[in-house]
Amino acid sequence: MCYVYLLRDKQGRIYIGYTTNVQQRLSGHVRGKVYWTRRLSGVIMIYYEAYSDKGLAEDREKQLKIRGSAYQALLKRIGQR
Repeated sequence: MCYVYLLRDKQGRIYIGYTTNVQQRLSGHVRGKVYWTRRLSGVIMIYYEAYSDKGLAEDREKQLKIRGSAYQALLKRIGQR
C-alpha cells in the first residue's frame, strides 16, 4: 500500500508527499528528520489517500503538487480553503 498525504504547519503552509508507511513518515516530519519539512513547525496530517500501486500514488502526488484544480478541489472538500 502507498499513501499520498497532506501536512499543514502552524503558518498554514501545506506539504504534499507519498509514502508506504504513514506513521513512520509522519513521525519523521514531526521530529524534523525529513529534509523538505525540517524548517516547518507544528506539522499535522490533515489528509491521506491509500493506493494499491506505487505508480498511482506518485501520479496523484504530482497531480496535487502542481497546485491546479485537483489540488483546489481537494482542499475545498476537506475544508482547508
